[in-house]
Amino acid sequence: MIAVPECRPAPLNGVNPRIARYATVTLDCVSVRRAETEDDFAVVAALRRAGFSRVTDQDPDTVAWLDDVDRAKGTFSLIAQINGEDIGTLRVQDGRHGPVELTQFVDFMPLLGERETPIAQFARLSMLKTPHSPEAMFGLFKAAWRWCFLEGHGAIVIATPIWSKAIYDFMFFRGLGTSGEFAHPFARKAIHYTMVLPAQDAELIWRTGEQPLCSQFVDIEHPRLTVNGASVGGPT
Repeated sequence: MIAVPECRPAPLNGVNPRIARYATVTLDCVSVRRAETEDDFAVVAALRRAGFSRVTDQDPDTVAWLDDVDRAKGTFSLIAQINGEDIGTLRVQDGRHGPVELTQFVDFMPLLGERETPIAQFARLSMLKTPHSPEAMFGLFKAAWRWCFLEGHGAIVIATPIWSKAIYDFMFFRGLGTSGEFAHPFARKAIHYTMVLPAQDAELIWRTGEQPLCSQFVDIEHPRLTVNGASVGGPT
C-alpha cells in the first residue's frame, strides 16, 4: 500500500475571495440523490435552465434542457439539496458504455495516461445562486467522484469555459493544453478547456498538494451523499 500524507490545507494568504470561500466548505448539510422520477428530472431541467440560460443565445423557453444523453445507458444526474431546497445538479456519463458526449467536440482520448481509462464525464453542472451553492456544488462533486472511484474509473473528464475554470483548478484537475481546447457550439462558441482528474489517484494528489477540502473528500463520512440509493460519502 502506498503511504499518503495527512490532509493539510495549504495556506490561503492572498488568494481570491472565491477560492477562499470554497476553502471554508463543509458537507454535513448536503444531501445528494440520483434523479429517477419524472419530478426529479423536472428539477434537473429547472436547475439547468437557471444556470445555463445566461450563457446561451437561444430563448430559454425553446431549449430542451434534457436531452437523449440523459436517458442513455450509463448516464445519470445527481441533485444536491440543502435545508429541503434543491439547488444544484451534475450529470455523470459512464464511458464504459460508449463514447462520452465530449468526444463529439474534441479528440482528447489520445491525451490521457495509461491509468486514465475507463473514463467518466462530468457535465451540466448547474447551481442556483444561494449562500450555500459552494456546499451543494462540492457535495455533488464528492458523490460523483466517490462513485467513479468505487466503480474503478481511471479518470474524470470535464470541459469548462474560462469563467468556471477556477472550480476545476481548485480541485486539481489537469488541463490538456491547446489540443483539448474547442469552441463549444452550444455556449456562444466560448472556448472550453478539457481537463482531467485521475479518479483512482485523486486522494494522493489532494493530500500531497494540500488541497483545502481534502479532509472533506477523503477523511470525513457524509452518509447523505448517495447514488442509486446507497451512500458514497466515504471515507476512502
